[in-house]
Amino acid sequence: VTTVQAAPRIKTLVIVGNPNVGKSVLFHRLTGRYATVSNYPGTTVEVSTGTTWLAGEKWRVVDTPGVNSLMPTSEDERVTRDFLLRERPDVVLNVVDSKNLRRGLALTLELVDYGLPLVVALNLADEALDRGIVIDTPRLSGRLGVPLVSTVATTGDGLAELKRALEHPTCSNVAPPDNPDIARALAALAPHFSPKAKARRAVSLSLLAGDDTVLTWAGELLASTSSEKSLFTAAKTARERFAGAPRSLLFDARSGYLSELVSDVVT
Repeated sequence: VTTVQAAPRIKTLVIVGNPNVGKSVLFHRLTGRYATVSNYPGTTVEVSTGTTWLAGEKWRVVDTPGVNSLMPTSEDERVTRDFLLRERPDVVLNVVDSKNLRRGLALTLELVDYGLPLVVALNLADEALDRGIVIDTPRLSGRLGVPLVSTVATTGDGLAELKRALEHPTCSNVAPPDNPDIARALAALAPHFSPKAKARRAVSLSLLAGDDTVLTWAGELLASTSSEKSLFTAAKTARERFAGAPRSLLFDARSGYLSELVSDVVT
């Protein structure tokens, strides 16, 4: 009897970042000329897929649409959010514009909430230097708790170091201080999730911000004693107790943290 072994699972690297930060250029640097462009299932949003080699293994690389947040206000943002929850990629490469560090790091902090292995590329590093922006990369890496590499995608500068970093991603446990209303609500929702659900903070924050579409992916994250209905009800009850608009409470609390973080690492 001949035994046929199953093909090994190909790991997935997903690229996430704001619009116009050089994601697509980095994608092509990693994958070469050959890529497949297709619509994400059930949408008209295009994603690009290619392959690369990391540590002697073949990887699938997916370039998602440029987004400003993972709490969707557009179809592009919903597709990127859904990909992270549905696919649970092995590594996330977050591409940040070095000239607009605060904007990029706002998205980085959202990615941290998903509990996925993460590497950050500070792209457009040459343009930042031209403007006199100097980023203390080791200090920022330490503050975020993830590998961080300066890159210039158009020239390939930093690409070799980036590929080495992608072989050793980390899951950050850094989180900015929450608004007291948000913190109490997160504590109230925590029993609804399995302790092993790494994306429970991201899903909880989305629900508290009023994004009920995230419930589509919440099922497998729930504790055995909970349900999507009970989680929805708990989140709705928590929102009704907020002293202000949910999104404002969340983003205002992060705003001060981001300002302090950027001032600490930029000279």
